[in-house]
Amino acid sequence: MGEIRQGVRKNVMMIVTNRCSLNCVYCYEKYKTSEEMTFATAKSIIDEEMAADDGYEEIIFDFFGGEPFLNFPLIKRAHDYLHSKTWPKKYLCFTTTNGLHIHGDVANWLWSNRRTFWCSLSLDGTPGMHNQNRNNSYDQINVDFFAKAWPDQPVKMTISRQTLPHLADGIIFLHRKGFKVTSTFAQGINWIKETDLPILERELKKLMVFYKANPEFPLASLLDYPIHALCRELPHEEKWCGCGESMKAYFVDGTLYPCQCFTPLANETSRERIYESIDFKQTAAFVCAECTGCPYLPICPTCYGSNYIQRGSMGRRDQSLCAFYRACIDASAQFRATQIIHHHPTPEELTPEEYYVLKGTKLLHESCS
Repeated sequence: MGEIRQGVRKNVMMIVTNRCSLNCVYCYEKYKTSEEMTFATAKSIIDEEMAADDGYEEIIFDFFGGEPFLNFPLIKRAHDYLHSKTWPKKYLCFTTTNGLHIHGDVANWLWSNRRTFWCSLSLDGTPGMHNQNRNNSYDQINVDFFAKAWPDQPVKMTISRQTLPHLADGIIFLHRKGFKVTSTFAQGINWIKETDLPILERELKKLMVFYKANPEFPLASLLDYPIHALCRELPHEEKWCGCGESMKAYFVDGTLYPCQCFTPLANETSRERIYESIDFKQTAAFVCAECTGCPYLPICPTCYGSNYIQRGSMGRRDQSLCAFYRACIDASAQFRATQIIHHHPTPEELTPEEYYVLKGTKLLHESCS
């Protein structure tokens, strides 16, 4: 039997359609077609994954696109099939959607199944910001439906160069609408340090003022980096995500890829399957030589699929984003350390995590001195 991976969920993506109803300014899926997954393919994937002796006790079936709800009949049928049988593993259905097709019968079905089928809405801030990034689509989305159905599920807010000047307003707007916020920088675009970084630093300061005055709101991901993890003593660089291991992606035809960024939707060379010789359990292929010794590295995000698409190597990070990630990590450290010192003036009152947050903050300060 495979080794049991306690607390680790396996993320099984199923690309149910290559179609999308939007053309977002930062979209990395450059090779959309009309292809869709059949139920026979989806059933085969579910049967195989549920029976696999791989040590995983729980699976998240992530229905992916394109826009997944353009193939709603398959999503519904796959969900119902999962519920029709007793399985040896736990499971949850999940998807990320642009929200345009969540109305009428689709919305009614999702509401009825909201505890077993979770949705993450892609929403890029204020209506103006969202419309700038995502084809003037804000008014076509029932935003309140998502806040009511899945109040603990963050919205996915992608930051483009066009919307960066309004970053704080966008996050605050989403909080006021009832959402937690996961924010990411658009990948594969030309970020310009000289002009964009000062704007980001200004917006992060605005957010810190907001959160200080409104502590009831959970921190957006840009100010919630795990500073305590900077103190870990690791023998080697750890992988940032589970691509090729706890994460896998099945294309519309059932072909298996390490994650969605490696599929033909995003990478025109993917059918050549150059990466098949890579052992995803070994970290050597994921190490960026240019980042060796960087004190930010243990918590600095990267996308191996984007690295592969943009630079031909999973390990080669986007160096144009380094300063942006550092700014977010520095702001996270400053904000958390200030909070801790304010609430716990003596060392004896600190929790272990708080102690390591302060220690991590000090490490960053010393590295910049």
